[in-house]
Amino acid sequence: NTDPDEFADKLPAHLAKHSGQQRTSSFVLQPIKSIHLKSDAFIEISENYKMSNIYIFSCIAFVILFIACINYINLVTARASRRSKEIGIRKVVGARRKQLVRQLLGESIVLSFTAFFAAVFLLALFFPAFRAFVDKPMEISIFSDAPFLLEAIGLVFLVGLLAGIFPALYLSSFRPVSALKGIAASSAGRFNMRNVLVIIQFSVSIILIAVTLTIMKQMNYIRSRNMGFDREQVLVIDVRYPKLRDHILNIKSTVLQNTNVLGASLSDNLPTNIVPRITARVEEGTLPDSKDSFGSYYTVVDQDFLDVHGIELLSGRNFSEKFARESEESVIINETAANRLGWKEPIGKMYKTVALAEDGRVIGVIKDFHFQSLHHSIQPLTLMFGPNWCRYLSLKINSSDIKGTIGFIRETVESFKPDYPFTYFFLDESFDEMYQEEQKLGKLFGNFTTLAVFISCLGLFGLASFAVETRTKEVGIRKVLGASISSIMMLISKGLTRSVFFANIFAWPVAYFVAHKWLENFAYRVNLGMWVFILSGLASLAIALLTISCQTVKAATANPADSLRYE
Repeated sequence: NTDPDEFADKLPAHLAKHSGQQRTSSFVLQPIKSIHLKSDAFIEISENYKMSNIYIFSCIAFVILFIACINYINLVTARASRRSKEIGIRKVVGARRKQLVRQLLGESIVLSFTAFFAAVFLLALFFPAFRAFVDKPMEISIFSDAPFLLEAIGLVFLVGLLAGIFPALYLSSFRPVSALKGIAASSAGRFNMRNVLVIIQFSVSIILIAVTLTIMKQMNYIRSRNMGFDREQVLVIDVRYPKLRDHILNIKSTVLQNTNVLGASLSDNLPTNIVPRITARVEEGTLPDSKDSFGSYYTVVDQDFLDVHGIELLSGRNFSEKFARESEESVIINETAANRLGWKEPIGKMYKTVALAEDGRVIGVIKDFHFQSLHHSIQPLTLMFGPNWCRYLSLKINSSDIKGTIGFIRETVESFKPDYPFTYFFLDESFDEMYQEEQKLGKLFGNFTTLAVFISCLGLFGLASFAVETRTKEVGIRKVLGASISSIMMLISKGLTRSVFFANIFAWPVAYFVAHKWLENFAYRVNLGMWVFILSGLASLAIALLTISCQTVKAATANPADSLRYE
């Protein structure tokens, strides 16, 4: 029952009293339940999920639901002629408009609840596969969680109401005399709102296609980009187990006796993810702001780190055990650190950290490599020497006999420490884990896009079927007068394809904005070329033409005599 703000105000005095020295650090309180979704601290306990992704997927879910509602509105209003006489007769026998509205809304709401129970069944069917895909501990609690069930029922009722309100108002507005004479059917045929809804529907589909293509393009870029280090065929063993670390140098020398082990290196962090930071002190006047302190990422390595991971040494020398005070006075920095300090000749420059003696010096400069994900730009990096401080043993192995080599490494480790639970992973697996969230995002976007396009095609197919049905006699007359099959197909499909064309015009700016905002999460990213939007537009047009082609071909190839007898 402590007030968090009052408690936070007492922390600075508490820190000053018990630290025994002047410190620039501070304590910050955060609710423990908010860490997983809402925390983005510099070094988290583990990788957190992003609340933005939940918002994205929620928006996509509602967008797909919106597309389905558009389908319902389009199909009901398109088939208004089928119900015009029913509406006319009901009005003649005394039905009021509000009664008709209630009836039509009731039909929509009943359909929505029927879909809800079908959705619950499908959810139970596919939920285990989805849970395995996202790799999160989730349970279905629709009927056991009363508040959630009430929210779901409210949502289903609202969907039925929103989807049915416009068709109900439209159908109930028919005048009895016009409806009984069939005039309502012709007015329904000229109902331009359907075209607007088709444009909106396909605009959403095009946006999802373009964003999915952008994600795929960025992920291909990540997989093909040269990260500045070699991550293939590098096996990593976690040696943080205290009693195992006492033997780590002996283990390293023993495994190197195997000809399939091409190299071995000890390091405190892997080159795929170096997160700790230090403050280094350099010569006064080095930094442009007249300060002598400098922030840098750092890790501790041995003399084989650069060779095993294929990191290029640009100038100076590598670490060496020949120098007695190597771990106390020597550092290697990357290009970015040298450039940030304005050093054209960094070798021999003073570089003091908490782990080094006063006479710490730069002995080498390495070429920049991506030691964090491509979400971040390359930052200053400091390498320090200390084989006994390392947590990982990285082994460059030959691909000719991986299974046998791993067996030999296991036996070697267990010979020094039999009770050690031997585990290993490959460095490229660690690299892939850095982009696991984006890979899952891409797959989910692809699935959602497929679903959205499929629902849009269902609506388009229904509209095409009804358009062909209402123009059966017209098609028969045109064929009798000499119209070709291609001209009839063009006649039937041009209205719908025109709607898809306009959908592209409206969708491209929105798709560009969404794709560009997502790419801003990466410091290194692909360029958004026009081909992404052109390809998404062509894909939507091709899908639309394929959807309506069977109906248009059927109408164009029908026997004119059968078409003219059609009632």
